[in-house]
Amino acid sequence: MGKKVFSIIIPTVINSPPTLQSLPSEEDLISLGGELIVVRDRWRNASRARNIGAAVARGSVFCFIDDDAEFNFSELYTHIKKLLDNPNVFYWADAPHILIVSSEVFFRAGGYDGGTP
Repeated sequence: MGKKVFSIIIPTVINSPPTLQSLPSEEDLISLGGELIVVRDRWRNASRARNIGAAVARGSVFCFIDDDAEFNFSELYTHIKKLLDNPNVFYWADAPHILIVSSEVFFRAGGYDGGTP
């Protein structure tokens, strides 16, 4: 398996989060250099679940998405590609919660607050 360019990380408390409906198939994600990580949030602490997902992610760019987010994947992928060219910036959308950030910047910042595994 080749190097992962980006990792989509979804914390969730349910088995089949609605966000998955907005994403392409896993095969299509892989062809784009992506991986999907769904973290079951057993602690009712989305920050902790996001940090756990980041700890196992292999992408150089992380995309954190809430489990109930609806979005256009083509638009999301455009933002991901922009960050591949400039890893010192990030993309944030408050509703739905979407954060796209380079893995290096994410770890340098210490991850999400209150999310120590």
